[in-house]
This record gives sequence, C-alpha cells and structure tokens, in this order.
Amino acid sequence: MLGLGNTNTTGSSEKHFHPNDISDCVLALLAGDIVTSSTAGTVISWGDQSGAYAAPIFAYQSEAGKRPAYYDSYITFDGSNDRLALTELNLSTKKEITLDVSDNGFTIIVICTSDDWNGSAQALLGDPDDSENYFRMKNGADKFEYKANDGDNLVFNLDDPTALTDNTYYSIMLICASDGTLTLYINNTAQSDTETDTDDFKFEQIGMRDASGNPLDGNLKHVVVYDKALDSDERALINTWSQQYIG
Repeated sequence: MLGLGNTNTTGSSEKHFHPNDISDCVLALLAGDIVTSSTAGTVISWGDQSGAYAAPIFAYQSEAGKRPAYYDSYITFDGSNDRLALTELNLSTKKEITLDVSDNGFTIIVICTSDDWNGSAQALLGDPDDSENYFRMKNGADKFEYKANDGDNLVFNLDDPTALTDNTYYSIMLICASDGTLTLYINNTAQSDTETDTDDFKFEQIGMRDASGNPLDGNLKHVVVYDKALDSDERALINTWSQQYIG
C-alpha cells in the first residue's frame, strides 16, 4: 500500500493515511501531490495515485484553452467549460471507469468548494458520450443529483438546505450499497434522504458532464473512488483524513 511521508520538526518520517490504505481504491487524485501544469499554471495532467490503472488524467484536449488552473494544493474550475477527462497514456484513448453496483457497491468522495452552492447545476463527475451518468450539484436549494445509465434523476434533499456556504470546502461522499441504496454524506454526516438505483455508474470526465452541460465553478482538492461501499470504520478513516481539508 502507498503512504504519504511527511517530515516533522524532529526530522523523522511519519506515516500518514493515504486513500490506498483502504482496499479497492480505483482512483485517487490528490491535488497537492502530483499535478503537471504549464508555466501559466494551467492543468495539463492530474496523476492518478490509486495504481489501479496506467492512465493519468489529462485536460480535455479539444478545450485546451479552457483547462482548469492549479494553485499549490487545489485545482480551480472557473465555470467556463473547463474540465478534465480520463484518458489512457495515448491522449486519443478515453478511459471510462464503470462502478458495479451488484459487486459490493461503490463509493465516490469529492473534496471541493463551489462559488455558488445554491446556483446553477454543476457537475462533479460524468460521462460526456451520452449524458446518461452524472453526479452533480442541482439548481437551487443546495441539492445534489445523481443519474446512472439513463435511469431516473435522483435528487438528494439535504437535511439542512442552508448549511452549505459558498467558497467553503466540503467532503461530499456518495455511497452505493450492493442493493442499490444510495446515501449522501456531507462532512461524514449521512443525509436522511436516501435513494435507490441498481444501474452501474460510469464516468470519464471531471468538472462537467458533457459539452453542453453545466460546468463546475469552484475548487477541487481531491477525488477518490472505491469499487465498494465503505463500511463505518473505513468512513471514519476518510473522515479523519478529510478534516484537514474541509472548512
């Protein structure tokens, strides 16, 4: 398993939690660790650290002038259609990640801000080919929306719809159990409004769901995906790890 080393004031090396310390991590994009950028700070690639695939993350090549920008420990999307696409080492080959519901479910974690949580819909993850799969903020009232394989649009109403503050980092966690039960966690607090969808979820793009969809306007620190539903102990590890980034 991989770990992040950090040197403390005594000069010794201290082991810190890494998303790969939980099994079945299929995507780990940590903004502070490995980002390749141009001299202008524009993101050219965002390296996957899960080890599950041999594919780095590349800025969507047909929108080279609209790539997101990198600022030391976060990536900024300015709402101008900038986005990142999963590709193989060959830039022309797309990499689609499919999360199987029936095979232990899945977990998606995005640590991000929004310039307007209560404004227009903003996609976190999506599939640009057919617009059938996405996980996004929904227009108005601090809601989140999920759709898999052209199924129903499932809307999560937050327990406290006024709780999300603009330009504040939150840990957004979506857990799908093997029976299709979807639970949304905000900073590790489960929202009471659960939904059900037994269709698999697939995505190959971050920041926007399709070329005519709604772009993200905010910052991303981390995107972590597991090919299983995390249990309570694993959620506690993620919660402890994410505390340093939220707020």
